[in-house]
Amino acid sequence: VDCLDKMAADGGVSMEDQMKELVRLVKQQTAELQGCQHELQLLKQRVLSLEERVPKEDATKARTARRKGQSVGAADGPVSALTSRAASTYHHPTSSCSLAMYSPDLIACRNSSARSSLRKTGMPRKKLAPKLSIDIETKELVIGNTVNVLFPPVDHTEDDAEPNVPEESLTLSRVHGYNAKNRHNVFYSRSGCVLFDAGCFVLVMNPETGEQRIYEGHEDLIWSLTLHPDGVVVASSAQARQYTSAPGIRFWDVETFATLHVLQHAELNHQVDAMVFSPNNPALLAVALAQEQTLSLWDWESHTLLTKVKVGADLLHVGFNSQTHHLVAAGRRHLSFWNLEAKSSQDDVSLTKKTAIFQPRQSPAAVLCSMTAPDGSLVTGDSSGDILVWSRPIPNFKIAKAIDGAHSGGVAALVATEHGFLSGGVRDGLVKLWGWDYQLYPVDVGEQNEIQLDGGVRALCNISIDGTLSLSQFFAGTSVHSIVSVDAGEAAVEWLCWGNGATTNLTMDRTRPNLGYITCKDGTIRGWDFGTHAPTFTLLGNGVDGIPMSCDAHPMTEHLAVGFSKGKVVILAPHGGHSAERLFVSEFGVSAVRFSPSGSILAVGSQEGSLAIFRQQSDGFVQISVVQAHDGAVVSLDFSRDGAILRTNSEYAVAHWLADSLELATPRTVRGCRWEAMSTTICWESSGIWQSLQSGEAITSVAMSGNLQVAGDTSGKLSLFRYPACDETCLGRSYYKHKDEVAHVGFSSDGCRVVTIGSPDHVMLEWTVLQGAGVPRSSLNGSTYDV
Repeated sequence: VDCLDKMAADGGVSMEDQMKELVRLVKQQTAELQGCQHELQLLKQRVLSLEERVPKEDATKARTARRKGQSVGAADGPVSALTSRAASTYHHPTSSCSLAMYSPDLIACRNSSARSSLRKTGMPRKKLAPKLSIDIETKELVIGNTVNVLFPPVDHTEDDAEPNVPEESLTLSRVHGYNAKNRHNVFYSRSGCVLFDAGCFVLVMNPETGEQRIYEGHEDLIWSLTLHPDGVVVASSAQARQYTSAPGIRFWDVETFATLHVLQHAELNHQVDAMVFSPNNPALLAVALAQEQTLSLWDWESHTLLTKVKVGADLLHVGFNSQTHHLVAAGRRHLSFWNLEAKSSQDDVSLTKKTAIFQPRQSPAAVLCSMTAPDGSLVTGDSSGDILVWSRPIPNFKIAKAIDGAHSGGVAALVATEHGFLSGGVRDGLVKLWGWDYQLYPVDVGEQNEIQLDGGVRALCNISIDGTLSLSQFFAGTSVHSIVSVDAGEAAVEWLCWGNGATTNLTMDRTRPNLGYITCKDGTIRGWDFGTHAPTFTLLGNGVDGIPMSCDAHPMTEHLAVGFSKGKVVILAPHGGHSAERLFVSEFGVSAVRFSPSGSILAVGSQEGSLAIFRQQSDGFVQISVVQAHDGAVVSLDFSRDGAILRTNSEYAVAHWLADSLELATPRTVRGCRWEAMSTTICWESSGIWQSLQSGEAITSVAMSGNLQVAGDTSGKLSLFRYPACDETCLGRSYYKHKDEVAHVGFSSDGCRVVTIGSPDHVMLEWTVLQGAGVPRSSLNGSTYDV
């Protein structure tokens, strides 16, 4: 009311705006009231449980002490505020901490929503967390400024906490994806393989058999890739994982993966944005550094810098004219031609600039690509969608011919052949075939000269048949992180390597070992068959429900529950079928969904911290209970094997619930649980992994299978530990194959495969689990830890 009075007094505020503000205030106060009611229920439950544990006379004294504002035991000490999510633990074999009936963030973690709500109400904290002596083994795991109290299983022994490295190991077996942020990074080798980069790897794929070989010579994200005219030597450059070292350029054999040279030089102290071998002189390599706005020429075999010039613009592309000695430098608001001239010695060359004159046309925002026509003319594609043909310099380069509006959006790639050339569009996703009369190539019935791809074009390369480049058969790298094979003569487009965009969730099927499910920010929902390395179905969201954020497969019927950013859960029919049911959860995004082992219960966590339970009935799923579980988003959910207990995680806290009523589970109940799966990072079973992290690191995802568990963290590290990894001295095997963060990990249901997805690199990796002798794991072989 005071707020509305102030708005009215200020004047100029419409009645509609006042009503909107009133509605907002009512919603806010309703949420605060619900929080207070929830905390009151938690406190009542805690008091009742404590009275059951204390003799009647002592309980009377305890109630009297509480009315007088005294604590029953020692008051809670302050919680240390850490500057990062680095964790620390404290073991209490006979803890004096009353853990029986704290709130979800005070039972399983003395923190979070209960304390913050109570601070708002002004209640003394010492009255909320009194300490009584109970004989329960516990561990305190500090994450951020949150103290999580964890409980081991009742049958936990010291042997379970053995810190030994597991006998099993992981080996990388498959990479899915393509670096769509890079340009001109798809090539065709002399042996008939397709070469492209994905994340920290260069992939060499046989298009006939689908066999994939992985070059792992780089430790960080690859920025630039090119293939020598001989079709064998590859040059690749990546970011340096250590900031003290320069990126450098690696030269290696595409057939044997043998390293030929590693070029490290003071002039290459920044990332290499583009490079190309000279088609006329095999020893020459042109390198563009956008950050320094420089163009340099190298004798790559002798590691000699021949010359370097300041371009004065951000370079996006560099290329040679295959019939003259000209070099093309293209970028943002820039196009220049450089004449290569040799001086007295072989190592002494110079570059003379020739200006590109666009007038009377308007200069494009960026020039993205170039090629050489059979008559020696240089042809460029730009961000306006135009293809320009440049005349020979008299005295400067001028436009001789133009294809205006060749693409609606930028021209990302140009590739020349004897019979014509290809152009690829950045936005329209079209690949067009042109003749050298600069008209669309004439085609017969059943053929196409315009091919629509899924996503924009980032790179093109033609197939070589008997040493001659084919115009109609080619490969394309697309903006949806995939590689496709195209035969325009047959009007056929086939996927060679599938990829995913920014992924929001990975869920492995609980009964079928080769299946998994992925949701992406671009609205894609995809089922994966890791046996065939290809999707089983792909659905594109309609945008009405927002972005898909979470998913889980029904263990019996194979229906898929997908949570969306606008607060709804959609139940999809098996194999990506039609929507069978729609459930409204909240006005906030659904950040986690999980079916119980029997499939009769669906647990749903939202971004504002609420937890809802839906029970399956004859007419569908019906909501039976909802609580405010955490301060922040519910990021993961786990069910016990019998489906009676539910474990939830927020970013910093853990809580345990009775699945049928969403009442808090007692520590003794939690200790008796046997967990069906493991996706919650904050739990007793992974507490030792937190202790192995460096300062500033955090676990982002976990999964377990039998006696093994894997964990991904914010440094890009994937770790393999024994299950449970509860000891702070536990040892594991570490693998650095992702850039910065391992966003999602998952075990196949047979325990033979691990799948990981990186956050910034957008690559999905398949790992094979090896036994101690290096033999692939065939099954769990009954080797499980019964939790």
